[in-house]
Amino acid sequence: MFSRLLPHIVPSEVYRVRQPQARQLIEHVVRYLYQIGDFSTGLVEADRALVGWVADSGDRDPAVLILQGIKADILWALGRYPEAYELRRPVLDAITEVLGADLRSHGDFEAARELDEDSLARHRTVFGEEHQATLFAANNLAVDYTLTSSYARALETDQRNLADRRAAYTRDDAVWVVFSMAALARDLRHAGQYLDARELAEQAYLIYRDLVQRRILPAGHWHVLQHAKELSVARRKAGDFAAALELAREVHARYTNSPQYGSERPDTLAAGINLGNAQRVAGDPDEATVRIEKTVRRYRDVLGPDHPYTYGCGLNLALVHRQLGRIEEAETLLAESLAGLEARLGADHHFTLTCVVNLATARSALGRTDETVKMGEAALPRFRELLGHDHPHTLVCATNVALDLATIGRAEEGQALTEDTLRRYRRVLGEEHPDVRAGLRGERLDFDFEPPPL
Repeated sequence: MFSRLLPHIVPSEVYRVRQPQARQLIEHVVRYLYQIGDFSTGLVEADRALVGWVADSGDRDPAVLILQGIKADILWALGRYPEAYELRRPVLDAITEVLGADLRSHGDFEAARELDEDSLARHRTVFGEEHQATLFAANNLAVDYTLTSSYARALETDQRNLADRRAAYTRDDAVWVVFSMAALARDLRHAGQYLDARELAEQAYLIYRDLVQRRILPAGHWHVLQHAKELSVARRKAGDFAAALELAREVHARYTNSPQYGSERPDTLAAGINLGNAQRVAGDPDEATVRIEKTVRRYRDVLGPDHPYTYGCGLNLALVHRQLGRIEEAETLLAESLAGLEARLGADHHFTLTCVVNLATARSALGRTDETVKMGEAALPRFRELLGHDHPHTLVCATNVALDLATIGRAEEGQALTEDTLRRYRRVLGEEHPDVRAGLRGERLDFDFEPPPL
């Protein structure tokens, strides 16, 4: 419908007007088409404007740069990554736009962070602190911080972004305000604040549902589906496995049944991993194995066999193998994933460290206790330095190390570490969280992997 109305909203002569207000109108129209998911019309209108703008003002004009960025976002949303990458390259020296997203798609997280830090500085210089383009650049940088283990910096960046967007829009039901709320909820989860993350994620989801009911956003909009998946993860991390599984099934079905997304899109793959993880913790490892195996194969095809996400999803497959008693298969898969993650991201990246802990558990089950103790004792101080003593990732590692110490006769050390860990767990997650209860029962804990948005 909007496609048919567009020629009446933006007459052809407006595309030839040089005034900033006219170009800003077209920018808003194309951005709106992107927001509502009308990607084909958005591409047509962007190309219609860019032909004249570039000829008239050159390819470094701010209006041209912004519109090219929106067009690249549309191409990215369609999964046309090489075209998005090539579109952004010519404007790198002028603004860098969000080329970092293309580097992230290749698994080059550090390079993406460096580029996006420079991009944000350029955006602030060219467009100012509160321009939407600047806020988008800050969103991208927050994603980079998450992927390079800088959780605190991601949290700080998105807190500032949310404050800026609230100041600009004044209402929490503005599309980009709730987008920032959702991003902040994701940051809170990564930072280990699982209960606060779930609370904010639930608030954002209610607003998204209201926007859908009022037909401001379509039900299949990428904001809505991506956040619904993140809410499912937040529920699982907060210990509500049943609610997490219910939403995971719904989101995965909406992705796979939508002609806009299909089975090969990265967002669909992430939803598949979330569903598999939800099935595993809910006690259905057989279904989880089928789901995760299928998704890992698709990750290899879409992102490549040596992408960090491909290795990371291997962790999830290893967990269901171990749950089904296939310990040697789990150990082999984890060893391969660890080698790949160390090569791509280094030994101190949080993806790598989580793989170390899972591999130690598999080797413990195989009776390789001495290796297990060495791996755990090496990983624990690195977790503490990277994420802090109270982060749930650190506490998972500490729980397992305490059990290993007791196994090799260092009972006093193990008991002291167990008591300290449980005290911290109770403070962070409360008495009833499944990890706390498992720790009280003297059970080992696992890490699963959730691919963050690229």
